[in-house]
Amino acid sequence: MRILDSVIERLKIDAREWLEGLNVDDSFTTIMEKVYTDLQATGNGYLEVGRKVNGEIGYIGHIPSTTMRVRRLRDGFIQLLYGKAVFFRNFGDTETPNPIAEGSDRPNEIIHLKKYTPMNNYY
Repeated sequence: MRILDSVIERLKIDAREWLEGLNVDDSFTTIMEKVYTDLQATGNGYLEVGRKVNGEIGYIGHIPSTTMRVRRLRDGFIQLLYGKAVFFRNFGDTETPNPIAEGSDRPNEIIHLKKYTPMNNYY
């Protein structure tokens, strides 16, 4: 049992170090606090996921919910900021083309957290 406990502890430490290494500006806890604050305030929280060339996750960050829009077909998201639009795929989607920046074949992905309310027409 002690061996199993030490293996589990080592895996926890490795996972924590990996998560903390995905963003040089904020800790993973800080990122999740920002996402949760948005979720409580607006009903939506957005976690940005960037991938390395080999497909591994290389970046995790927060995107303010007030700048994000769900695409009509729900095939991705658009961030509107300073008069510019940026396309994001749904998390795990590797095939939806970027309708805004032609030739940009690796847009970042979004994990969208939404708080249910019967007053929101998204549902």
